[in-house]
Amino acid sequence: MIKEDGWRSIIVDPRGLDIFPQELITAKGVFLLDIEGVICDNIDEGNVLERVPDFIRYLKAHGKKVAIISNISRKPRNVVYRQLVRMGLPLEEEEVFTSGSATALYIKSNFPGQKCFVISEWGLRHDIAEAGVELSEEGDVGVVAVGANRKLTYSELNHAMRLVIEGAELVCSGTTLNFKGSFHGDHGLFMGEAAISEALRQATSHPITYIGKPHPMIFKQVLMSLGSDPVDSLMIGDTLSSDIAGANRSGIDSILVSRGEKVELDLIKEDQKPKLVVRDIAELYSFLPS
Repeated sequence: MIKEDGWRSIIVDPRGLDIFPQELITAKGVFLLDIEGVICDNIDEGNVLERVPDFIRYLKAHGKKVAIISNISRKPRNVVYRQLVRMGLPLEEEEVFTSGSATALYIKSNFPGQKCFVISEWGLRHDIAEAGVELSEEGDVGVVAVGANRKLTYSELNHAMRLVIEGAELVCSGTTLNFKGSFHGDHGLFMGEAAISEALRQATSHPITYIGKPHPMIFKQVLMSLGSDPVDSLMIGDTLSSDIAGANRSGIDSILVSRGEKVELDLIKEDQKPKLVVRDIAELYSFLPS
């Protein structure tokens, strides 16, 4: 249920104890923040939301680790990082984790020395190559990595299918079925990486390894890079089915940013229920102990 505290909404822990933001923030050492909806409205527009830079500065000043975690793969991590810095966020590049960079880490760690065929726009391709994984258009590959690609040809898709049938691992960087965008004068919905990967799964009967929220692998990669564990971590996101569910399934406590929308906890699935609900980072900042 929700306990009203002025204009703040605080979830009551199922054990019957009030969970207050001060206590939760003090108890955690690692803070994972989503980008769009939490840090800014839209990363391409670059309008940072109120108090976000102050919140991150506070965490770092009090010895907390910060990681930005996003399902973006069409842009390489270094570009996403530069956009966040332009918003005034006190971040280092190694604190930014996109599904593209997490996919690169996953491939490098689990398929050492193997080549990779990539279906993607330049972002995922750049991240994988920068991680030291050799890209190949030929047949001798251990991994087929899939990101969103608005220039995808049937020939590329068919080649990927053959590689998977021959034994390559099928890895999807992200979980998007379709997304709104604009490309060479074409405006509207475009197929996402999950839809492309699902086509390959149907054609090959090969399972997909997803690297993106809500699937646990991206959380595992982030915490492994930070040298941290789920119990000491807290996810702050605005999407129940992605940010909150993914964190909960990974054993990470979560805070939902509602953006002012009413949250009916009784209607939320158990695996999607956050520990706390706040309006935005500005509200969460107001709870911080001095």
